[in-house]
Amino acid sequence: MKYGFLLLVTFLVVSCSKENQYLNRLEGDWNIENLVRTEIHWDGTINVLSDETDAGEFSMVVSTLGDLTLDNLLDLTFSSVEHGQPFSAAVVIKVDEQAKRVIALGGDCIQCDLAYTIEENKPNRQVWSTFSADEANQLTYKLSFTLKRK
Repeated sequence: MKYGFLLLVTFLVVSCSKENQYLNRLEGDWNIENLVRTEIHWDGTINVLSDETDAGEFSMVVSTLGDLTLDNLLDLTFSSVEHGQPFSAAVVIKVDEQAKRVIALGGDCIQCDLAYTIEENKPNRQVWSTFSADEANQLTYKLSFTLKRK
């Protein structure tokens, strides 16, 4: 009984902190090694719209509000180059419970969270992808980027 209780407590501590462990892994400065935009037609045809190397950088730090640290949230600032034009933004991100997705919260509108699927998750290299659909034109767009820790 005592052994079972100890095992249960250990399991709960490990499973509850998976999100925090992943956020800690994200924290720091990253180069956007590769940025690929793809158009996927619903008939299965795929067109690469752009494939850029050394496309910018990410910087992620623990979110704070005044002097209060906000658990399970990171401030994300990034700059990238889109078709030769510089772009930068700052958002707050969180990780889902399974640490399979990074979610950029809010943005400029209500219910505009954007989820990125983590396709590769290594301490010094990560691949993130996000999808959007254009039903009128029967297209899906995929944005993927490869991050490498500085």
